[in-house]
Amino acid sequence: MKIPAVLVTSLLLAAPLRSETQPTRVDLEARLAPADPGTAPLYGVLTPLFLDHLERTVSKDRLAELWKATDRNAFLALLEKVTGRDLLETGERMFEALEKDAVRAPAPPGDWVNSEAGPFTLHMRPDSAAQRDLALIEKDATETWTRVAALLDLSEAVDASHRLLAGDGRIDVYLHAARAGEGKDRLGHGHGGTSLGGTIVDGKGRLTTRIDVLYLNAFSLAVLEHEVAHAVVLLAAFDAAAFAKHALEDKAGLKTAFLAAYRKVPAFLHEGLGDYALYHHGLQKSWGLLPEPRKILTSLRASGKTLPLEELLAGDVRFRAKNHKVFSLEAAAFLDFLLATRGKELVRRWLFSGEPNGAKSFAKVFGTGIDALEKEFWSR
Repeated sequence: MKIPAVLVTSLLLAAPLRSETQPTRVDLEARLAPADPGTAPLYGVLTPLFLDHLERTVSKDRLAELWKATDRNAFLALLEKVTGRDLLETGERMFEALEKDAVRAPAPPGDWVNSEAGPFTLHMRPDSAAQRDLALIEKDATETWTRVAALLDLSEAVDASHRLLAGDGRIDVYLHAARAGEGKDRLGHGHGGTSLGGTIVDGKGRLTTRIDVLYLNAFSLAVLEHEVAHAVVLLAAFDAAAFAKHALEDKAGLKTAFLAAYRKVPAFLHEGLGDYALYHHGLQKSWGLLPEPRKILTSLRASGKTLPLEELLAGDVRFRAKNHKVFSLEAAAFLDFLLATRGKELVRRWLFSGEPNGAKSFAKVFGTGIDALEKEFWSR
């Protein structure tokens, strides 16, 4: 049957026009990519992992809106709109999801396999995420070690303690694939830990240093950077000369010598340097998608999530346990402020003060209470 031309025309007019092609995840990744890949070498590694998490946890309708972002700032704004959380909070949720997998995973089979990188011996399980990311880990660990030591001219102090390390003189870094087995024993509920201890070899005191990291994927490089910074601080603050001069015969003598040489570092300074390595030099810059640390902190302050510096320096254990990331991020930002306005020498003297009371040692070194710098810090 022949259809009248008028009817055909009417049907065509009534048919909805074909919409333009909607932006996709691939389009977004291309738009957010840095013009010079060298400025953000981890963009191509971390961004797919982050977007994978979003696709598992955000509805398709909301993701369609997110894919429309034209640049980094628009992406961060839309991310907060569609998830109700900023990038830092979304990242924490991502780690929580990964954590569930790590808790459920059995202890990985196979013996540890090793790789040497700079001052470290890296230990990982066969076919684990750490082994797949080995080249990234080797580069990240050695660069963080060098960067943190150079920050406060700590190389000489670090080397003095480093020469006292037992065995082959290397720092063992264990990259756990799951919490089961040794991972649970070494890490508890944390994602990383660094220890400094002592032992006796041929009647002489020797140091032992070990780093443990729950390595889930390349985002765990953030934990690695933080723990490597802790190792640098522990070795730098230790009085190697005082420890080495003791002739040791038993554990009691070892304990006395170790405690005499161990200089305590305030938690504020320890954690601040850990996150300074991460947010001001490491993964933050290498990814290229995170906001500048100061912007993150300003947003946290606007939400009432930060503390006055005096309270932060006092090291409230309850706040630190519940808000560890905010604590260390704010401490890192204040260290950045001190380095820019007071210079590295005073910060270095604060590190070597040996006084665990942060407020007391700060006032002695800087000649003023930290509360006097509150306004200057936040207005800078």
